[in-house]
Amino acid sequence: MRIMSWNINGLRALLRRHNSDYGALMTQLGEPNVLSLQETRMSLAALAGLTALAPPGYEAYYACCASRGGYSGVATLARAGSVLAAFDSFAKAAAAWTPDDVLDAAMTPHPLMPTGWAGEGLQAEVDRQAAPAGSDASSPAPESVDGDDRVPAPPTTLRQWLDTWAPRFDAEGRMVFTRHGLVGSDKDILLCNGYFPNVGQGGERVAFKHAFNALIAALATAWASAGFHVVILGDFNVVHRDIDCFHANPPAHEAGLNPAERAWMESLVGSGGAFLDAFRIFHPTESRKYTWWSVKKSRRPSNNGWRLDYFALSPSLLAEELVADSDILPDVHGSDHCPITLTLSAPCRLRAPDEHAPAKLPSLSLLRSTSTASIATILDSNQPTIVSMFKRRRPRDDDDAGPSGASPTKRAKGLGGLS
Repeated sequence: MRIMSWNINGLRALLRRHNSDYGALMTQLGEPNVLSLQETRMSLAALAGLTALAPPGYEAYYACCASRGGYSGVATLARAGSVLAAFDSFAKAAAAWTPDDVLDAAMTPHPLMPTGWAGEGLQAEVDRQAAPAGSDASSPAPESVDGDDRVPAPPTTLRQWLDTWAPRFDAEGRMVFTRHGLVGSDKDILLCNGYFPNVGQGGERVAFKHAFNALIAALATAWASAGFHVVILGDFNVVHRDIDCFHANPPAHEAGLNPAERAWMESLVGSGGAFLDAFRIFHPTESRKYTWWSVKKSRRPSNNGWRLDYFALSPSLLAEELVADSDILPDVHGSDHCPITLTLSAPCRLRAPDEHAPAKLPSLSLLRSTSTASIATILDSNQPTIVSMFKRRRPRDDDDAGPSGASPTKRAKGLGGLS
């Protein structure tokens, strides 16, 4: 099973470079089994302007920002028939895959709870925001673009954490969760495709990001404990270790390099963490391997970048010897990020003929003929899972039941630059 993740910084712009041909894009990327995209910047209304909602032979699952056009958004494109369940909602994914006793268990102290900004806890932010005018407490963090990032009282259970924060995260279209079967494994695999928040240069979204980090880590840990293989993947918007950025002395004041953000990443995939950094399994000491370069400062030609994109794996994948390779594809252009890849040794199991697809299939013509508000209403009332868009299927000589041909990693590396 070949999985690729890429922050594309705008789906329409990327497709325009390929004459709006989704299939051509997928072919040049080596036709992975799953392509996880972040920062698609697509609203439901914007999806109606695409010539196709998925490449031939693929199913597409979109999460869109509901409050702002051209912002955030993720999409998971998977081989037709390979998705067993899909959600664009933290709450729905948690309800489907998390035991009730785990949801209601005390979450404090939790090993992956956020440590806060500059080493301070979320409680300190709560205290500052509750302080009366004129007190010695510092000012609260600025509100987000949506006007509601103030920190509520700290939740005490995972269910309360979901109730408090999940609606805010879901409204920004930051996650798509998909479930897949693996041939030869008793465990299904959950792919958590995420566009993690950026705290902003002034730290205006600190609480929002720390809450997001804590929630996805807690859920993924619970799912791994419940018997799933779990992969958290995407743009984490944080540099893990000094080797992951070009700075000799990383500036701690910059978003993505703050010590508190990096400490959380260490708690997730560092020594003693609950997950594993897939790239570092195969390249433990390799330096100057980055996934993002500042366009404003023209840093890509000199390879002065940061590694912000990751696959965080549950240890069960390694224990079952299912992890074959993970790499970075810096020669693939088209965004300020480059793709990253994860190859599993087991092929993906396709849905049986009597298994239902994970969602109903609204057509492109429906999107083009219905108002955005009506579309949202239709999808919410008729689909138990996600905004799911399918395009036509095509027969394949190399279906998911077994590998064939050159690896997609090698094929993508040979592109000489995708534009």
